[in-house]
Amino acid sequence: MLRWFLGSLLALFVLLCTAITGGWFWIQHKDFAALASAKLSKSLHRNVHIGHLHIHIHPGK
Repeated sequence: MLRWFLGSLLALFVLLCTAITGGWFWIQHKDFAALASAKLSKSLHRNVHIGHLHIHIHPGK
């Protein structure tokens, strides 16, 4: 039973690390311009156009 528990815990840890790493890369490669333009246009009641909006995550900055 202990081996099953530890194996499940290890699998959960690996899945969590994979999800965090995938999210990290997705955020850095996604263009958020359309989302930001829609939100700004709605809140300002004016048409807003943003060409490109990328988020770059740098540890330690």
